[in-house]
Amino acid sequence: MTLNAQIKPLDKSAPDQLKRKRIELIAGASLLYPLGGNWPKEEDARRITYGYSLGVGYSQFSQKRFELVTRLLWERKGYATNYTNRYTDSLGNSNLSEAFGKQKLDYFIFSQLLKIHFGQEFSLITGAYLGLLMHNEFYQEIYLNNQYSFSYFASNVDDRFKSVDFGLSLGSSYKMEVTRKLDMELQLLSNFGLSNIVSNKFPALNIKQSSLIVSLILILKH
Repeated sequence: MTLNAQIKPLDKSAPDQLKRKRIELIAGASLLYPLGGNWPKEEDARRITYGYSLGVGYSQFSQKRFELVTRLLWERKGYATNYTNRYTDSLGNSNLSEAFGKQKLDYFIFSQLLKIHFGQEFSLITGAYLGLLMHNEFYQEIYLNNQYSFSYFASNVDDRFKSVDFGLSLGSSYKMEVTRKLDMELQLLSNFGLSNIVSNKFPALNIKQSSLIVSLILILKH
């Protein structure tokens, strides 16, 4: 009697998903727009402005399709306004006053994301973020009857904004393999602010930050 045993060779080329760890290098550009009620009527003409996002990330697969990502980022947020006022001076002349302002807010961001993979290239992203306000500055140009009049600048006005911001993230990404140790990923991520960023000293004002970020990410695999 002969006993035949079939031994399958170990496939060393198959990746062990649960042990894969990755380091991300992140650079992105963002569209910024304020949301929320009780916006001052004289500043109803809100304008979309631009920002950026730079940072690093670390990720590990918890299951074959699920990847947990932790990121530390420096993000430029804020908003822009356009104030317009028509008035009549003491001589009876009609005048137009316009003020174009831009509020810049720099945050150190801690982000925790879950990526759900569909195949090797596509993934959906969901998660949350917490931001600490590190720097703020405001710049405004004043025009009278379409002629430049003067400008105003203020930096690190501490009593205008809260030091903490938080919200939810939702997006998607497409990944391409460059080498065995390097991937490149294009990511589209929407951040929805849940916190009123304005200080409690201004109870009538409610501004929540939202952004749409397009990022290019280099992923180092090991």
